[in-house]
Amino acid sequence: MLLQSIKLTQFKNYSATQLQFGERTILFTGNNGAGKTNLLDAIYMLSLGKSRYIPRDSKLIIHGEDFFRIEGKYQHLSATDLVVIKYPKGGKKEILLNAKKRERISDHVGAIPLVMIGPRDIQLFFEGSADRRKFIDAGICQYDKAYLHHLITYNRLLLQRNSYLKSIKSTGLNEALLSSYDQQLLEPAEFIKKVREQFIQDFSLLFMEAYKSISGDREAVSCDYRSQLLTYDFATALIEARQKDMILQRTTVGIHKDDIIFKMNGQVLKQFGSEGQMKSFLISLKLAMKEKIKAETGKTPILLIDDIFAKLDADRVRNLLTYIHHYDDTQIFITDTDADRVSSILKDSSITHEVYYIDENSPRLIHENNSNR
Repeated sequence: MLLQSIKLTQFKNYSATQLQFGERTILFTGNNGAGKTNLLDAIYMLSLGKSRYIPRDSKLIIHGEDFFRIEGKYQHLSATDLVVIKYPKGGKKEILLNAKKRERISDHVGAIPLVMIGPRDIQLFFEGSADRRKFIDAGICQYDKAYLHHLITYNRLLLQRNSYLKSIKSTGLNEALLSSYDQQLLEPAEFIKKVREQFIQDFSLLFMEAYKSISGDREAVSCDYRSQLLTYDFATALIEARQKDMILQRTTVGIHKDDIIFKMNGQVLKQFGSEGQMKSFLISLKLAMKEKIKAETGKTPILLIDDIFAKLDADRVRNLLTYIHHYDDTQIFITDTDADRVSSILKDSSITHEVYYIDENSPRLIHENNSNR
């Protein structure tokens, strides 16, 4: 997939901006707060139907206005797609692909595959397991609609079961109702577990290959899938945990407790990895996800890299950019406050690219077809 142009109207800090892209590698540079990440968020939204950073659409409208609109024109092979997202304050967001309205966001996910790497993603190694599950789910849902359906179903039933557990203290236990929730959870849980298990088997190989290329084969890395359902029958586990669930008023077993364990040189990454190693690990995870989506869909996801090159040595950055550029036809959008850091490496690697300087919310093309060729 190649994004040929994007048009923003009253989106975040952009009142009216239109950009045309002629290269596969595009760098947005400028001071902090200039709006670099907002451009990436608009590209992200065109693919996933929602902002990566702001959950409420009304907060995406430029201050004092009453709507926003984003438009992106894409090329895949010989076909051209036009995606439009518009939201009127107080109204309902609309997503249109080639003028055809999407009834739900889930209908749009996967049409324009995308992977994003940002500074907050480093929390994958420190926060609870929810972020790591979201990482898996965000990738699989872009190519497996059945998985997305089962995930939505499971999460809805889980909320209903937890709500009922909270009500038991005041209403009393209805065992038939609780058993009904348990029974309904079994099918989506089993489906999700099987897909996740197979995903990690395939994904691990792609991940290790990416890390080897970026790090220069300096460290041995791995990622392992952990799930209660790998060793316990879910129906039995729900019954055995019922008393505990009623006391805690939440469901304590299930695929919503799944996790991924990241290791480097045989040890848990977060316990000893340096910041540079963690960033290399993170980038490799995202690149492996990009390759997995490409293998499943036949479409190369767009890659967004938001301000993560600080604390990475030049060799790792060079390996990363060279790996991406020469491995396939990935289009990359990069933000960095240091215009020379990335651009000089791209020049040295003979990678053609465009550089936009963001000043007072106005992107300005300052270098075009920039290489040493």
